Amino acid sequence: MNISNVTSRYDFNLVEFPIFVFAKKGEGKHIKEIVYRDTISGKNGETVERVWTVLPDSKYGFGSETTLSTLYDLFQIWSAADFEDKKIKFGTINNLLKMRGIAYADKQDYQRVLRDLYCLQGINIDTKNAFWDNDKKAYVDIRLHLFVSLYLYRAVGRRKYGSPFSYIEASDEFYGSVQKNAFILDFGSEFFHSLTPIEQRLALYLSKIFRSQTLHRKSIIELAQQIPLYQKETRNIKQELKIALDGLIAKKFEALLNYNFEKNRRGDTEYIVFRGKPRILHEPAVNKKTAAEKDAFLDLLVADIIDICGDENSRGYYIKVVRNMDEQTIRRALSEVKEIRDTGTIIKSKGALFTSIIKKYAAEQGKLF
Repeated sequence: MNISNVTSRYDFNLVEFPIFVFAKKGEGKHIKEIVYRDTISGKNGETVERVWTVLPDSKYGFGSETTLSTLYDLFQIWSAADFEDKKIKFGTINNLLKMRGIAYADKQDYQRVLRDLYCLQGINIDTKNAFWDNDKKAYVDIRLHLFVSLYLYRAVGRRKYGSPFSYIEASDEFYGSVQKNAFILDFGSEFFHSLTPIEQRLALYLSKIFRSQTLHRKSIIELAQQIPLYQKETRNIKQELKIALDGLIAKKFEALLNYNFEKNRRGDTEYIVFRGKPRILHEPAVNKKTAAEKDAFLDLLVADIIDICGDENSRGYYIKVVRNMDEQTIRRALSEVKEIRDTGTIIKSKGALFTSIIKKYAAEQGKLF
């Protein structure tokens, strides 16, 4: 499928669409699929129901309470690279753990993130009426993966957490949709990881809603389907939402000012009404990186240099480069190395070429190291 076609016609927004189960411990094992319904503009502009069915990985299910956190961290890395590639190069699992403030990970931490990655790669999504193809005069049903492959590079020798080249690759459909609907990160990783799983889901949802609205009204049952929550009684859903929303307000989630519950005139449907700030008032997430996040991004940048230059012995020098030069300049130098490499005109090694280019830029910026 052509990515440009997907980008123009296919709408898949993870902020609004449920792919994880937030159920009490043990309950999630009995859930075989997540079904969600919304609408699209179909033939001649008619409103047509679209049905999403999420099927879990056959071995790892819908993941654990940390799976959304792992996906969020992957998007942080992807966003920092301007979504320029289908591959999200996270380097090592330890890098992902650093992003959530875990500097000294144990085996259990490592295995938890590994299961998250397996789950994300294994989830299937069936979509009925994904979009109307005006060229072929037909509705299109799609069965897709979010991610088509996961590459993990194992450690050799003393390195504990693996070689820094690991990545997960998005499907054409998912990548095209992400390009169309940029996953805008309105808050920093430190705040996100301080939230409970349901608070995280609501924070992402409300951040998107309040980009253009200051008042949002939604049926409690519909919102529960979108998270999704699996309480049977409306009063229990309402209580679970109240706990999470009060938690967000207590943790100073800036987008949400307040909320209340109300019923329609007939009294047979209960709604939740959110009041918030438009997104323009939010401070960009890039200004809220913690020291641990910065270290993780620097590690990834070093891994990218080594991936292109292939010179592990120069790691110490590359670390010095990423600590002294801005990312844009480093990416520019790497692009020049790749361009020269592809023309087949490298006289010295790629590592030596990168070093000479980066030294030239450093001199232009008045930096000597």
